[in-house]
Amino acid sequence: PIGWSKKVVLMLMIITCVSLGIFNFRVSIQPGTVAENNTDLMKAYFIREYSDPDSVIYIAGSGNGYEKGKIYVLYFSGREVRVVDWALGSSAGKLDGLRNLLAQDKNRNVYVLSELVESGPVLTNLAALHSLEVGQIQKSFSDYDPTEVARFSKGFALYALNEVE
Repeated sequence: PIGWSKKVVLMLMIITCVSLGIFNFRVSIQPGTVAENNTDLMKAYFIREYSDPDSVIYIAGSGNGYEKGKIYVLYFSGREVRVVDWALGSSAGKLDGLRNLLAQDKNRNVYVLSELVESGPVLTNLAALHSLEVGQIQKSFSDYDPTEVARFSKGFALYALNEVE
């Protein structure tokens, strides 16, 4: 009788593990293999579609913004990425790092995500993280007269930066 109860418990454990594995695959893993279910990937495809192949894309790169854009834009859009969070932390003057990057990209096609030019939680959090005002970050981009190119969804759009005399 003792051997029989161990076999029942073992069988129940195996059945439970297999059932959880199947459930996990169907609910979590399998849906992620469909591109349309991966919003971050679809945003990268959107950027690829609406930006020039040799362009540079500025993203916040922190907090609740397009965090995965650091990787997704590079690999799935084929565009260079400038992470503003890193640029703001790269120099004592904070905004100097961002301004230097923008100056380096002067003769390139430059785009910026709406999370950096439109007021919202991403920009608010980024500014707070670096002890800046939202307007200071926005001004760094507004100096280049950003023009909306396309909108993916509410709160996510692509802007082209223009040269300003």
